[in-house]
Amino acid sequence: MIEAEVQRGGIVAPTGLAGSVMFMHPNVLHGSGSNLSPWRRRLISLTYNAVSNKATAPSARSRDIVPDDSTVPALVALGDDCLLAGASRM
Repeated sequence: MIEAEVQRGGIVAPTGLAGSVMFMHPNVLHGSGSNLSPWRRRLISLTYNAVSNKATAPSARSRDIVPDDSTVPALVALGDDCLLAGASRM
């Protein structure tokens, strides 16, 4: 499947300096191989779901990869001025 999509639309290898971040939609077709550099790298993956898509049971994947979030409450939106309010206290 990946080969057919690369032939159809091409391929891009995102690169960046140390500390760079990349945001992407989770449905973007992607893949990665081993870290080819001599330096370690870290990956943090955050996925936000609608409350209607909340986990109802712990993941079958290892807890160090996917923690049990079946009891985590929904996020509460802050006001539009939340950053300004925090900055005024500095």
